[in-house]
Amino acid sequence: MLVTSRNENAFKQFSLKGEYLGTVDILGSFICRPVIKGKNIYVAVFCSGDNQNFGSGYLTILDEYNKVISSPGATEPIYHHGVLLPQQKLAGHFMHPHDVCLDDDENLYVPQWNANQVYPMRLTRI
Repeated sequence: MLVTSRNENAFKQFSLKGEYLGTVDILGSFICRPVIKGKNIYVAVFCSGDNQNFGSGYLTILDEYNKVISSPGATEPIYHHGVLLPQQKLAGHFMHPHDVCLDDDENLYVPQWNANQVYPMRLTRI
């Protein structure tokens, strides 16, 4: 089980019996609810840097080893000595992604909070 610890920029991992298993740090990323699909974890990052950085959100995708493998809307994930360096938003359409949902074809649907009343976005898998 994964529990978001947004202000710590991390997920807490627990067994289904409630035993603490560890923490997955995603430095500089204020993460929302994790979605597990297959071997990947999909996450909306509603802002980056600090929680007052307006309009700085993006998405993050982690692999089965809890490594960030893609971050649509953000700088490339770079690891230094096994630690993810903080990422930043790139220019684009995301403001404050607040969730991510996937359909059976693994297309992403991204609702945003406080984003000038935009409709949820659909990102088609290619």
